[in-house]
Amino acid sequence: MASLYLLTLNCARELQSPSALSAAITPTLPPQPPALLILSLQELLPLAPSFLGGTHLTPYTAPLSAAISTATKEAYGTPYAPAAFHNAGFTALFIFTSPSAPLPAPPLYAAVGLGVAGMGNKGAVGIRVTAPDSNRAITFVGAHLAPHEFCAARRDADWADLVRGLVFTDDDGTESGIYEGAGALFVAGDLNYRTSDARPQAATYFPAPREPVAAFKHMLSNDQLTLRRKDGATMHGLREAPVGFRPTYKYAPVDSDGDSEGEEKWAVGRYPSWTDRILYAGRGVKAGEYGSLQGYTGSDHKPVYLHATILESESEEGEEGEEEGLPESPFAIDAAWRSRRAAARMRETCLGATMVAAGSWVVWGVVLAVVVGALGTWWVVQAGWVGWEGLGMLGGGLVGDW
Repeated sequence: MASLYLLTLNCARELQSPSALSAAITPTLPPQPPALLILSLQELLPLAPSFLGGTHLTPYTAPLSAAISTATKEAYGTPYAPAAFHNAGFTALFIFTSPSAPLPAPPLYAAVGLGVAGMGNKGAVGIRVTAPDSNRAITFVGAHLAPHEFCAARRDADWADLVRGLVFTDDDGTESGIYEGAGALFVAGDLNYRTSDARPQAATYFPAPREPVAAFKHMLSNDQLTLRRKDGATMHGLREAPVGFRPTYKYAPVDSDGDSEGEEKWAVGRYPSWTDRILYAGRGVKAGEYGSLQGYTGSDHKPVYLHATILESESEEGEEGEEEGLPESPFAIDAAWRSRRAAARMRETCLGATMVAAGSWVVWGVVLAVVVGALGTWWVVQAGWVGWEGLGMLGGGLVGDW
């Protein structure tokens, strides 16, 4: 049996404090050391370095690794170390293991951009591993879907594109999507589903962030993710442990002392929502504690964690009502996924390098306008049936995504 600890955190493109994050994580770790510790990250760092990748990521990933190392050393006497890492623009996925129990085989990686022209301002990454002391492959997906209360259908479309475009390739060239090639699947991230289809009015009342969880129960009944899952529009075949924590988004910024007036506040213009979630599928997967790091103030989101176990054999009894193995994939793999990702990666690199070279927001704004115009023209050329009205809608989508 493999035990897991999963945590999802939207970093708001800010450096995270290792000491503050480790202090928040340590009390939530399971009593026994997990075989795998998974960290799903969104808005990990600013746009330009996220597109360039490589060593540009290090100033933002190092504090997170340090936080996990400190938390696990305090809890178990042994610091966990990174065993796998992958990113697609803003979105990244870490897997940590104990030095005494490394991964038994090299991981498989996958990535897909869900943002402008397939780039990674929104996107998803996947890592498939076999857990130490286990014979079962597990697929982990970190995802960041489209924003805004009124864009639930767009999030559904992002999920469809994720399933079509997040593809793993074995050593022998065999391709498989997230619903194939493993005995268990976990999806963790800022899925961005809200509790309303429209922005709140200025006078709309919300319970204060520190009020009891029961004060938010009426809002949870309007949770888009739950409703759209029931309608078969998204997260097909995935399960979720009961949500028993406060909304995770959107919190007003706090000052350097951690709080401006002794209490947190909701950001203006957003319905408090459970945007940050962890879902799973697979025979023999059992969810345990599911909660949030309510006291953590390093972002406008609250991190969410899940304890889970994977039974050694898929024939062992798991949760009531679970599928036999993974559900059938709701969408076929995109035959052109590889070329689409390669082209998007080239655009990311060019845009990231241009932004770094430009160096100023004024120049960057001019460059961005040129890039947006070029992408719009490219779209029209590639899909000649798109008229001026369609082009106008495209332009709005480009601006709204950043």
